[in-house]
Amino acid sequence: MPSDPATPADDRPARGDRLRAVLRSGLFVVLGAAVVTVGSERMFWYWSTDPLAHVELSLFYAGAIAFSLWAVERYRVDDAWSFLLTVPLFAYWVEGVITPVVYSGGPFVPVFPVWFTAWHGLLSLTVLWYFFRRWLVAGRWRPLLAASLGVGLFWGAWSITLTLPENVNDPELIVEQGGPLEILGPLAFARYAVVFTLILAGAHYLLGRVWVSSYRPARLSRWLWLAATAIMVGTWTVAYPWAAPMFIAYVALQIWALRRHRSRPASDPADEDSVDGGADGRSLLADLDGRVPLLALWPLAAIPLVAAPTYALLWELAPPEEAIRAWMFVVIAVQSLIALGVVGYSFVRIVRRPMPAPPSGPGFTASAVSGSSAAPSAPSAGWPPPSGPAAVPPPPASPNAGAPFATGESGW
Repeated sequence: MPSDPATPADDRPARGDRLRAVLRSGLFVVLGAAVVTVGSERMFWYWSTDPLAHVELSLFYAGAIAFSLWAVERYRVDDAWSFLLTVPLFAYWVEGVITPVVYSGGPFVPVFPVWFTAWHGLLSLTVLWYFFRRWLVAGRWRPLLAASLGVGLFWGAWSITLTLPENVNDPELIVEQGGPLEILGPLAFARYAVVFTLILAGAHYLLGRVWVSSYRPARLSRWLWLAATAIMVGTWTVAYPWAAPMFIAYVALQIWALRRHRSRPASDPADEDSVDGGADGRSLLADLDGRVPLLALWPLAAIPLVAAPTYALLWELAPPEEAIRAWMFVVIAVQSLIALGVVGYSFVRIVRRPMPAPPSGPGFTASAVSGSSAAPSAPSAGWPPPSGPAAVPPPPASPNAGAPFATGESGW
């Protein structure tokens, strides 16, 4: 790790401090991955009931959440609307790097990208990681309880779709799980929901102990992540020739929107409708910093308390396969429409926002526009006007004289 030449040797971080910082950052990412894996895997299907397998799977999801956290830090994501610009990146990495499912719908067909943005991006990353974390840190138990009730109801209702023959007899899942898939009865599902809700709550509790308010992975970590991403996408490109251009195009579109978000002024009036934050220069990760008291986690108990009875009721009603299959496709369609709506609005919100116009007039240079601290340029030729009887009077003083923008904004 290169040291700052301006920093005295005695003030440089000790080797032990650097090691603790690396371990803290690693735990921060893995615990975040443990949170999102509950939504992305355990709520999606219940074929694996082993908590240790959840830890192993979280290590794979660590690459996806690290990608999103890096984007949050690099592009100054500071509220919920701008955070929604990062959730497709998380979904594309999960289903386009860990697995090739996003490419199986065909070249540049947006069905899977949109649905996975809804499931992985909105349910796992936005609700379970972002909003649950925000409400826990702020001590806002009412919205946390309401969201937990909704998540539990959805979990129990969705899980009945796993009894469909095409899901139970999926050959790829059978190979992945190492044997026939077992349909969980009501009591087994209740135990399953309790175990993984406890994992969700425990991960949130521990996150407060290792939270990183500014996530900046080391150069070696970035290169390793980039190499792993390139190798996996290249591997999927053998089976799906459109995989690499499709992944690059979708990611590039989100990065473009995030770059545009980063370039806005800190006092942008368009942020008046922001959710839980604003363009005040404060990092979203810094806003989520803080320890969570153990007793503050009690609203999460509503998740299994609602999911288990919902699943048991549907189990006893035993609806026909056609009804369950119709319910499954309704969920997929509604999730996709929600993803298109909220993520699309966040994208359009950025695109329609006018970019700050560069200042013009005497005394302004490129350094003034970019916000650098360089000295102002010399007056341009012909200004001030020549003295004498024919001299043109100078313009009246502006109330914003001396400010970098004529509108009185403080800068980029």
